Amino acid sequence: IIEDNVAGAGGGVFFHSTATGSLIDCVVRNNKSNFYGGGLFIRSETPFTLRRRRFEGNQSVGGGSAAFVESGEPVEISQCTFVGNAVERSYEHGSLNIAWGRNISVTDSTFEDNENGALY
Repeated sequence: IIEDNVAGAGGGVFFHSTATGSLIDCVVRNNKSNFYGGGLFIRSETPFTLRRRRFEGNQSVGGGSAAFVESGEPVEISQCTFVGNAVERSYEHGSLNIAWGRNISVTDSTFEDNENGALY
């Protein structure tokens, strides 16, 4: 469980790497970012996998209250739950905000009660 953290970007986790990454079978909850990615911020040049994760009650000032993704390589998001995440600025978007990237897939995932939309 990654819980109750505050950071400039990626309140719970900030992943900025040239190494392949994955986060599997965990909970990211009640984290806050003063920028983007309340629960998770991914800035990666390599493949990244999110599987069987629960993002709950995370907040961000900017977009991506649960997760914010900038990736030049494939990102796989599957069997994840995004519930009750909130963006403070009304003009920012999404529980899951994909700023730029290619080959990003979201499958078998659930979005419930997120402010400012589910996916942007």
